Amino acid sequence: MTGGPRQGWLDEGRRTSPRRRSSSLERWSRWLQVVAAAVAVFGLVMALFGGTALFGPVNWLFDPAFWPGSAPAAVTEFRAWVYGAWGATLAGWGIVLVFIARRPFAAGEAWAWRAVALGTGAWFVLDTAISLAHGVTPNVVLNVVVFALVAIPLLGSRKDFR
Repeated sequence: MTGGPRQGWLDEGRRTSPRRRSSSLERWSRWLQVVAAAVAVFGLVMALFGGTALFGPVNWLFDPAFWPGSAPAAVTEFRAWVYGAWGATLAGWGIVLVFIARRPFAAGEAWAWRAVALGTGAWFVLDTAISLAHGVTPNVVLNVVVFALVAIPLLGSRKDFR
């Protein structure tokens, strides 16, 4: 038995030291940082103000999938909690993605590319399938936009991680 941890698909160990940064990789890293920061800020706003009138337009888009006409008064507290928890999750994901994009992704560390690709892919497939199953079309559209904004730099930078 060897003394080190087992290496697998998550940490193939292709590189022990980061490559020199390419200008293309720098550009894609900055792109991901901007997208991730926007997700984090939106998440913070959603967590802090999801139960307020500021989110009236969001409610207007999402409510018809569950409550044709208007949402019952009892839904208000539940919706504020859901937006709080959902927003906190978005804020956390965005912050983690900023840090991954800023250092390991920018340095060309293969695990960072895989982490962003697999995490984003898992979120997109699950969230979009659930949204489609429940008829929440505005969330599907939002998912496609965010997925595209993350997929573009992943596809553009793939050659830098081989």
